[in-house]
Amino acid sequence: ALCERHGQQISVLRCLAKSCVEGPPALHLMTSVLRLYRVVGSLFRFVTTPAKPDISPQLVTMLGQLAGDQGLGPAVYQFISFANAQPWGEGVTEGKVKREAAMVPRMIQEMEKFELLVVKLNKKSGVDLMRHMKKATARDFRIKVDEVVLRAKKKEREEEEE
Repeated sequence: ALCERHGQQISVLRCLAKSCVEGPPALHLMTSVLRLYRVVGSLFRFVTTPAKPDISPQLVTMLGQLAGDQGLGPAVYQFISFANAQPWGEGVTEGKVKREAAMVPRMIQEMEKFELLVVKLNKKSGVDLMRHMKKATARDFRIKVDEVVLRAKKKEREEEEE
């Protein structure tokens, strides 16, 4: 029953993350995703406690919903890229910017902790849980060199024109 309830919550959050909401709802979405990963991480920690954990099919299904190709994880990473690309509107307070900027690393940290728990559970149980995990998650948090060069050239042209 607990896995089914979390499965429904995962489905709703995945739909919201794919819809790329903006403004205050985006911050609430990030908070909800962070809380979900904390709760599900606690559930997986509870399951990994015994020496030979018993993996239920519902738990495997929930893992697929969280970390699979069509799961919450990829949708959240796409949402983070979208949220970081959005310009700040007028009248946005500095506190709100700081809260949202601090939320992203915490959310990624919780997601990575969850992935570590899945790896531990995979080793303990002998059940192939890694089939649901993406081997290499492409996070777009690196410097985009092409954009930096393009902006630098544009800025140089503007300075030369002045």
